[in-house]
Amino acid sequence: MARAVSGLLQSNNKTRMLVSKAWSLAKLQDAITEALPIEIRALGSIQPGNLVDGELTLLAANPALATRLRFSSKTILDAIRKEGRLKVNRIKVRVAPPRPQLRKPVKKVPRKLSSEDQTVLLRAAKTTSDPALAAVFRRLADRKASR
Repeated sequence: MARAVSGLLQSNNKTRMLVSKAWSLAKLQDAITEALPIEIRALGSIQPGNLVDGELTLLAANPALATRLRFSSKTILDAIRKEGRLKVNRIKVRVAPPRPQLRKPVKKVPRKLSSEDQTVLLRAAKTTSDPALAAVFRRLADRKASR
């Protein structure tokens, strides 16, 4: 019944093409990174964007890096051609700041009610004339009291 993930990814033509393109872009990123001097790589992240009709879009983290990539486009093209997997004729550079990392959700710690607070809430529930408000006070008072 259970199938391997690789089998699932290869079972559909569209997913097979997407997986192939993702692998090609990953290899391409490695080739680009290795071709560039450390001074340029230190300026920020470089991601291959898309490859359409021989035009590769590179996404630079900031304008300074984008400018350096534009000046290094011949070096990048030579490295890509040397690898030989993809046909790239032109390079277009765009500035695309990296997306912020998603934060882990803050774990809510249930607040404990003191016995005095519980007593005050129950007294307020008894003395109020609004039944909805009295129900809210009782529901709050039913929370576990701290010890």
